[in-house]
Amino acid sequence: MSAPLLTDQAGPPTKSPARRRAGLLVLATTTFVVVTTELLPVGLLTPISDDLGVARSRVGLLVTVYAFTVGLTAAPLTHRTAGWPRKRLYITVSAVFSLGTVLSAAAVSYPMLSIGRFLCGMAHGVFWSIVAGYAAALATPGRSGRATAVVFVGNSTALVLCVPLGTVLGGVVGWRGAFCAAAALGLGALAAAQRLLPDIPNRPAPPRRSRHASAMRCACLAYDTW
Repeated sequence: MSAPLLTDQAGPPTKSPARRRAGLLVLATTTFVVVTTELLPVGLLTPISDDLGVARSRVGLLVTVYAFTVGLTAAPLTHRTAGWPRKRLYITVSAVFSLGTVLSAAAVSYPMLSIGRFLCGMAHGVFWSIVAGYAAALATPGRSGRATAVVFVGNSTALVLCVPLGTVLGGVVGWRGAFCAAAALGLGALAAAQRLLPDIPNRPAPPRRSRHASAMRCACLAYDTW
């Protein structure tokens, strides 16, 4: 799968294979956190419902609202940030996602939890618009597909493990503890990204029409991922 927006290919950003592998691991970890956090409520319906005093159906609705948030915000936000430096955008998106996860963990009411999920949903679409391209930019020439596949291992792993893992964590440390664990892993990946990910040279801003088409493709990618 190729990136819909970020296709900066200025050659390998670093000569160190170990540094490139570390960068790919950071991207894969963040991908795992994003997908896991997205689906956490699925395995935590009962404890969240009991703790906040709302119906299970309303807790389940958070997953649907999350998806709608991604679909509605991915295109305009990706369009707005198309000219940002790639590393700055990646760090910003990861930080917003972590903030939403922390807010979800600290939620004392259903509206507060909804706001946290909304922040995560806003960051989600932009994240998927850049992560594959960032992985390709970290690869050596001719190996961009392999690098992208490595990053998307985080996605596949989360799809398999996030619901049972979240259920187990919810039973051991509570649903807030499960969100805290996701937030801690995300913040750790964010700190590592700040240190390990290289800056990617910007492309000239594409024409407005082209940028809009790229943003629409981002929305489709986010929807397909969900």
